[in-house]
Amino acid sequence: MLRSREYIPRTSYPISFSEICQKLTEEAMASVYKAAYVSLHVRKSNKAAIGLYRDTLGFEVAQVVKKYCQYYLSPFLRDVA
Repeated sequence: MLRSREYIPRTSYPISFSEICQKLTEEAMASVYKAAYVSLHVRKSNKAAIGLYRDTLGFEVAQVVKKYCQYYLSPFLRDVA
């Protein structure tokens, strides 16, 4: 009897949980909101997220935003200050 995932090689899984969630999300966004595409924002230093989205889920890098945190957080920081 298997008690832990470590006994099953990763290659035995045909699709990961993240792939299932992403595909369901894309389908829901397309059917409910008529979304034509999905836009994700990930830090350039977040190699795990980039690997997941680009290599596993097939997303493409459309643009790199300089000063990512400053660009996205500045409206919130202005409200707090």
